[in-house]
Amino acid sequence: MESHHSGLFKLQHSSESISLFHRMLTTQAVPDKYTFTFVITSCAHQNSIVYGNIVHGMLIKNGTLLNLYVANSLINLYAVFAMVNDAHELFDEMPVRDVFSWTSLLCAYAKNGNMQRAGDIFREMPVRNDVSWAVMISGFVSCGNYTEALKYFHNMLSEVKPNEAVLVCALSACANLGSLDHGNWIHGYIDKNCISETSNIKTSLIDMYAKCGRIDRAYRVFDKIPRWDVQNFTSMITGLSIHGLGEEAIRLDPRSCVGADVLLSNMYASLGKWEKVAQVRKIMDKQKNQLDIGCSWIELNGVVHEFRVSDILHPQIVEIHDKLSEILKRVGLVGYTADATHVSFDLSEEDREIEQ
Repeated sequence: MESHHSGLFKLQHSSESISLFHRMLTTQAVPDKYTFTFVITSCAHQNSIVYGNIVHGMLIKNGTLLNLYVANSLINLYAVFAMVNDAHELFDEMPVRDVFSWTSLLCAYAKNGNMQRAGDIFREMPVRNDVSWAVMISGFVSCGNYTEALKYFHNMLSEVKPNEAVLVCALSACANLGSLDHGNWIHGYIDKNCISETSNIKTSLIDMYAKCGRIDRAYRVFDKIPRWDVQNFTSMITGLSIHGLGEEAIRLDPRSCVGADVLLSNMYASLGKWEKVAQVRKIMDKQKNQLDIGCSWIELNGVVHEFRVSDILHPQIVEIHDKLSEILKRVGLVGYTADATHVSFDLSEEDREIEQ
């Protein structure tokens, strides 16, 4: 049974893993520490903490909780949902901790935006790894404290080699500060240490150079990419737009880019070229390209509500639309006007009028 849970989790079919766990409980099979570790990790991939709370209750009931790996999984679960008190309470109850225990607790505070407490925990850690540093650096970037993020980045270099996540966060900090010198230094570090420039790193380099005023260098990084993806292309187009070169973005050829048809249509839409948008739409229809329907969730009083584009199936959809209309009218009275220049091309004209 554990192998099935492991396989489903590794395939990121977390809902299926939870379903299998539920079926297991209806049989004579007894879940052990391995089963609980996998199912808790699957719970962390859900949109609600409800499943995790249920499993935690089962652990308390059968006394499996104090196992290192199970406890680590639970701390990580509460960190994902930014439930700091629960994560710290579990941490304090653990008789044995490892670097994963400390890093998960660190993540809980960083995700909650409490970087001062995260810093205290970071300094208390007996052992730190690249993930621990990544949590701190990304936490500072998320909070807008870019200077502190770069300070931690440079301190990290004397202790451990930065991973991809760290480099992306450091470049993001440079971009937001407009610090070309720091950005150049990080790019040089990547080249000097023969670090593989993944798509994420290349995208971050393009973004950094563009925001630091060197669109020529952003172009240089972009041109060296053998096969562009949507992230590379979007970053380059955004950079050109920042510099008032939106028309030049149109001259880029996105046809070798996966998802280029959607990207091209959005480029035209941002420039108000709706005839071009319609042309691209016709081409997409001929190719029978199918777009994933947009979907979002919200949890209210322990119930998860799911909404899809043009949704009319929610039992309270009328009340929801009435409330949205009321909100739009109220913000309109204080001068709010929606900017529809980036509205997706596949909205109808009526929808665009509503947006505006």
